[in-house]
Amino acid sequence: MKIVKEKEISFKDDKIVVIKLVNKNNLEIKFSNYGATLLSILVPDKEGEKIDITIGRNNIEDYLENHDLPEKYYFGCTVGRFANRIAKGQFAIAGKVFLLSQNEGKNHLHGGFKGLHKVTWDYKINEDQNEIMFSYLSPDGDEGYPGNFKIELSVSLNDLNEIRFKYKATTDKATPVSLTNHAYFNLNGGKSSILNHRIHINSDFFLENDKYGIPTGKLIPVAKTNYDFSIAKNLSDSEIMQNEGYDKCYVLNKLERRFEFAGSIREINNPISLEVYTSEPSLQLYTANAFDGSFKGKNGVLYSKFHGVCMEAQRFPDSPNHNNFPSSILYPGEVYEQETIYKIQF
Repeated sequence: MKIVKEKEISFKDDKIVVIKLVNKNNLEIKFSNYGATLLSILVPDKEGEKIDITIGRNNIEDYLENHDLPEKYYFGCTVGRFANRIAKGQFAIAGKVFLLSQNEGKNHLHGGFKGLHKVTWDYKINEDQNEIMFSYLSPDGDEGYPGNFKIELSVSLNDLNEIRFKYKATTDKATPVSLTNHAYFNLNGGKSSILNHRIHINSDFFLENDKYGIPTGKLIPVAKTNYDFSIAKNLSDSEIMQNEGYDKCYVLNKLERRFEFAGSIREINNPISLEVYTSEPSLQLYTANAFDGSFKGKNGVLYSKFHGVCMEAQRFPDSPNHNNFPSSILYPGEVYEQETIYKIQF
């Protein structure tokens, strides 16, 4: 195994780095401390060439060039304090109402305008474990959230082809927390859409949403619906992919804190596959519905609708506003912990 700092550049008085991790199977991943972002996953094919199974911006300079613009795609970054949506950008704890930034219409999405995805994280490299330790302190009032919120994120690559994310966080005031990585996968190297991808999700229920993606509070059985991936199926066979695409939160078939299989992605024309394991209670399936062909991504490819697929392990969206959802509130003296693995097979 090998871990090296591949690049370092100065940006707004910060040092932005790109760190490369490689295992014995020649699987290679790259991260940056800007947004604790997964930049690429390079998988060797039969000819020895490497295929990048994530889509995104060409290089770290492109991320920094867009630093002052509202984020639209969240390529590979760590999102939070609260992943997904909070209705009307507000919630209450012990009767006190907190107002968050509203960066998606009247709603709050992925931690707000800056959140954790447009900040520079501290980092340490652990060569023995092929691991990067990221850390960041989100101050009290950041994007409207209460409490000084300290987060630690360990990312590592082992010889089992597992990319492991381990999150820990503490706070000095009660605050909602849901952290995840927002990588977009395309197992054909981004050459075409994901319609030839086969999806499996270990779930019998999904959360019903309104037209803005906000949960109504109802859990709907997937059986006999177009949202059923409890048995793997090709996206091309789904009527949903003929229209708006997927942006649904699936309730995983597991105890809330138990670490288990959550879902998988396979490409029907090549042997590469990705499995997701997590301690989280839900998985958001998103099929890049907002892409419109105007964004030029890696290798100059224009990303059209359905050019990538996300599987985001997280707490239930808008859970601070639903008493029937598992609690996402972190209190002083407690430790938030989350672990998710992307396991690559090739």
